[in-house]
Amino acid sequence: MHLPIIVLFLFITHLTHGIEAAEWVGLYRDTNHPGKCVIEQYLILKEGVSVKDPNHECRQIICGFNGSTIFQRP
Repeated sequence: MHLPIIVLFLFITHLTHGIEAAEWVGLYRDTNHPGKCVIEQYLILKEGVSVKDPNHECRQIICGFNGSTIFQRP
């Protein structure tokens, strides 16, 4: 009776396992640096600037409005 539901659940779990987002957004604000993206103490970006992530080989960081930050992987 519950076997079809269990099989469907396992099938969906198998399909979605290992999927990673190619882009995600975060808020990186600091009152000491208004309007900028403060990723780390040594990585402070102005709005509209994009740089290669120094901590990851294939990632780009884009600073948006008021600390809104986009991380992208090709």
